[in-house]
Amino acid sequence: MLRPNLKRLRPYSLVQPAHRVKLNQNESPWDLPPSLKRKVLKELARLDWNRYPTPYSDRLRAELARRLRWGPEGIVVGDGSNSLIPLLILATTVGGRVMTVKPTFSLYAIEAQLLGNRVLEVPLGSDDFSFPLERFLRTMRRARPQIIFLANPNAPTGTLFPREA
Repeated sequence: MLRPNLKRLRPYSLVQPAHRVKLNQNESPWDLPPSLKRKVLKELARLDWNRYPTPYSDRLRAELARRLRWGPEGIVVGDGSNSLIPLLILATTVGGRVMTVKPTFSLYAIEAQLLGNRVLEVPLGSDDFSFPLERFLRTMRRARPQIIFLANPNAPTGTLFPREA
């Protein structure tokens, strides 16, 4: 019953290291202070638990728009990149071309392939994971992808790509 391209995909896997510091998921090694946890719990107690939250996080988007001087219609809020990546791909291409670098966050390719897209991966510098600007631009001009994913700093390498690039 599954589409043939799904049978060929390797599932997303996440290794949970036994270390306090793990940078692969942008997590802090420190828990929140107890005083902040109490504030959060106090706010949660004020909410109606029998209703779904607003689907578009209108209050948060309005506050972000005010602080960033940007229209709220130009802000999308999600519960993490894992839920936003497939939405971005759905909104831009199904059966098209998605471009990124390699290595990078594996979900870009997995989610793109789930929707039948061809994934174009430009290798980072082999010595230092540097951003291959000229090769990237050549590939982009030739392939004309519908969407490009660049994590900056890159995950899992930690490489910070130059702003000029």
